[in-house]
Amino acid sequence: MAGGGFSTSARATNLELLRALVVRTDIEVCSLDVFDTLLLRRVARPVDVFAVLGRRLVDAGRLPRGVTASTFAVLRREAELRARARSVAAGRGPEVGLRAVYAELPPAYGVADELVREELRCERALVFPDPEIVDLVARARAHGTRVVCTSDTYFSAAHLEYLLDGCLGEPPERIFTSSDHGTGKGEDLFDVVLDHLDVEAHRVVHAGDHDVVDVQRPRALGLQVVHLPREDPEVERLVRAEGVVLDEALDQAAAPRTFDWVAGDHGLTAVRLRAASAVEGDDPLGPYRRLGALVLGPVFTGFAEWVVAEAQALGAERVYCLMREGAFLAPLIRSVAQSMGVALEARPLWLSRHVAARAAVTEIDEPTIRSFLVRRHTPTPRVLAEALGVPARLLAPRRLLDVPLDDVMLANRVVLRIVHDAEVSAAAAAAASAARERLRRYLDGALHPDDRELLLVDLGWNATIQAGFAAALDALPGGRTTRGRYLATTRPVASRLLDGLDARGFLVDTGSPLGDAQALVRSPEVLEMVTLPAVGSLRDYTDAGEPVLDARGVPAEQLDQEAAVREGIEAFAALWGRCRPADAHLGLVHANLALRMIARRFVARPTPSEFARLAGWRHEDNFGSTATDRLDHVDPGLDLRYSAATELYRFPNETVYWPAGVLAASGPRLAVGADLALDGFAPEVVGDRPVRRGVVELELDSPHVKSPAWADAARLIANPETRCLARLVTIIPAPTAIRCRIRGEVPAVLVDRIRLVLTRRDGPPTVLDSTDPARDWPAERGRWAGGELTLDRGEAVVAVAPGALGDSSDVYRIEVALYLRLVDDEVPTR
Repeated sequence: MAGGGFSTSARATNLELLRALVVRTDIEVCSLDVFDTLLLRRVARPVDVFAVLGRRLVDAGRLPRGVTASTFAVLRREAELRARARSVAAGRGPEVGLRAVYAELPPAYGVADELVREELRCERALVFPDPEIVDLVARARAHGTRVVCTSDTYFSAAHLEYLLDGCLGEPPERIFTSSDHGTGKGEDLFDVVLDHLDVEAHRVVHAGDHDVVDVQRPRALGLQVVHLPREDPEVERLVRAEGVVLDEALDQAAAPRTFDWVAGDHGLTAVRLRAASAVEGDDPLGPYRRLGALVLGPVFTGFAEWVVAEAQALGAERVYCLMREGAFLAPLIRSVAQSMGVALEARPLWLSRHVAARAAVTEIDEPTIRSFLVRRHTPTPRVLAEALGVPARLLAPRRLLDVPLDDVMLANRVVLRIVHDAEVSAAAAAAASAARERLRRYLDGALHPDDRELLLVDLGWNATIQAGFAAALDALPGGRTTRGRYLATTRPVASRLLDGLDARGFLVDTGSPLGDAQALVRSPEVLEMVTLPAVGSLRDYTDAGEPVLDARGVPAEQLDQEAAVREGIEAFAALWGRCRPADAHLGLVHANLALRMIARRFVARPTPSEFARLAGWRHEDNFGSTATDRLDHVDPGLDLRYSAATELYRFPNETVYWPAGVLAASGPRLAVGADLALDGFAPEVVGDRPVRRGVVELELDSPHVKSPAWADAARLIANPETRCLARLVTIIPAPTAIRCRIRGEVPAVLVDRIRLVLTRRDGPPTVLDSTDPARDWPAERGRWAGGELTLDRGEAVVAVAPGALGDSSDVYRIEVALYLRLVDDEVPTR
């Protein structure tokens, strides 16, 4: 079968050369290869057509009972090999026609001629022309250059004319196939072409993707040749990691879940390759454009198509794209809508979580105020006061204004003060009322006066902005309501739906599928940052309703790189617009499974080169904060080499932002295992080794609880290198003793390191980072022998050395991380 494999590095340059050659006066004929040159397929590999054909035959009841689509695909390949072998044995060479292939199938599979027609119908549904080659053909014909096709294929010239119908305006002058003439391009087919056209070899230019039969052989005969390569090892690795490629030996039940048995890969692989080659370059931004075209372009283009389809279904003439992401999404949606022939206006709308939350406050009660505490980085009283629009001095004493409100006792006092102190609650209520009035003035100029139902578009996650905005609209005159359409929404959105909010996600909806949702939302800024403009988040509106924006504290180099990624996304979207199938079921609106796997692979299994390009990018906390962190941030006290795959995604964002990225080069096996664990695979399946009855518990003494108090626990799970990491956290304050209890059916463990962090209300944290735990954590049960801790009847207890805690009266948070190694290679597992 023609085609296969995936280099795009030379394609753009060679295509320019071909454009120049076809208009030269000394060139009389342009010969084009067909598959992977003139025609592209909606499958990652040509042989995957057989799987789609098999499904069609199964659905039509055309196959013997019990024969699956996968089985048929295998038989179709084997039949072709047998037909070629039979032809060689008869002295005719390996070139055969499609009827000879189907003649090899037993009679129970049907009449060969009928199967030929079915394969042709299937191929026609899955092929589409390369727009750049279509343009080139028109250019050649406009200058009087004759256009023919030359192909190694079991299809006849009549078959290819059927597949090409409507692609070029009019058919090629001649079509030469190896099956018709009994010889291929690597042998005598080009001699046949020259003889039939009665043309000198040097007056013919041939273009194709194969470096031997499309380049070396015709060049030896004196033809001008242009190589339009398709092979790209990176893309081949990506589509396998994304589950696009169907392994021919697998049955349907075990096939990669991204493969669509009707639509193949929707044409994504072919268009991604073409788009990537169009934006590549040797400049420093070339890899970023390629990332946009190859990886994120399909995801955002599919999302835009879905938004357009949703707007049509809802009868909306406009969508409102929430800023800042709307600076990119609005023009993308407009462009995609235009390519779909849909009249849809996409407007940016300046909103932020910070502003929407304040404007939504209509009651000063405890649930409302506590909702302001939920963010990636816990706010301080000073930050909370700013979010509520009240003076910081009203919330806490000066010395406590910058203490994070994960201090539960302080948080309780602050929240109760806001709710029950008349001065504070009145100030918060007045600030919220004023915020709504400023929002109203902004909306007067931003919204179309006829729109009462606002269709909001954003990347999504928790629909927090929409929920706050909807609450603010309820308190404003005008009777406006909202609908939200997002790239993905999380499980907490379900409660908002029960409250009457209309919010839907494209790739992930209300946290389902769960594994995909966890992977995408664990490090969401990886997707968000490429959509952001150079300005910061919305802080407020002026009294006149004009947006007040923060500065965006990222380097100019990062802004250039983000812009380059967007350029690649736009290149994919433009090319896809020219390749969009007439049958909507083959398009990207119905490709959310494949697109979800592209996005998930990028976030949960990035390649080392992908992570290296983005590692230094700085992302923002938002929600009224301008703080930034690098994507490769890892807490200095965290050593991911000790993590089990099933535990990797349990680390909070402030500890490690993009764990899969950090491990892309140093621990790819762990990253893959963690990704599989999100789908519910057992620890043993993903490479972990759970210790039978293995657990590490944190206990402490404190005047605030009955001592000793159980505080936290972590499972004892080893990774393939027999390393374990147990991270324990508690908010029991003022500890006077801290113990770690290790249980499990192992004789001993090696304790490489114990790191204790005491977060204080009145000063910086105290960090006790011990690489000699036998000295710093004496054993109360069990026995130390160097760094090895022997368990006593399956249990050992170590306690931080007396006096190490000092004055702990202001400690309100305790974190302990134990870095262990299992001693016995034969570790009992559950």
